[in-house]
Amino acid sequence: MNLYFIRHLKTEWNAEGRIQGSLNSNLLLDTNKLEKNIADYLRIKKINTIYFSPLKRCIDTLDLISCLYKLEYKISDIRLRELNHGKYEGRFLKELSTSEKEAKTNNPWYWEWPEGESYYQLSLRVKSFLNHLKKFEEGKNIAILSHEGVIKVFIKELINLKLEKFINFKVPNNVIYSIENNSLKLTCLNEISNLILTKL
Repeated sequence: MNLYFIRHLKTEWNAEGRIQGSLNSNLLLDTNKLEKNIADYLRIKKINTIYFSPLKRCIDTLDLISCLYKLEYKISDIRLRELNHGKYEGRFLKELSTSEKEAKTNNPWYWEWPEGESYYQLSLRVKSFLNHLKKFEEGKNIAILSHEGVIKVFIKELINLKLEKFINFKVPNNVIYSIENNSLKLTCLNEISNLILTKL
């Protein structure tokens, strides 16, 4: 089974640096037409099944992609929703208190956002979803449209990414991470005319 991880297109809150979590903001009007590049990528890889987060920014991204490439199976799964950042959703990271920042730094995997969840709790959702894929989608090319936190956890679980690398791992809105034959690759989508495939 080959997996292709797509982050939703950039939103207004992404541009402002706000924490989104389970809340939403609109997609930016100017996304450099990355939906076309994503559609081209899916076509090249002959992907006809995509699982997606039910949060609106992912649905809106999928709608744009679907106008350009017909996906036979589009399946919403609540386990793919973003990490719940609790009372800090819609706010800025700098608003964390000193004690919260220290706790987050000292125990990044198990630290829970106030009234939210931890990466560890998110990983339980991810593991449950991976078990589903192994049971029902083995041997297929599967796209997953989700969020930065979720994709980070997927990659940590699939390639045993060490915690210190996981913390600094970035998932921009203009790349696709893929795991093909157990090898992690990065595809940059900024070039309109051609897709640049590079090993991470």
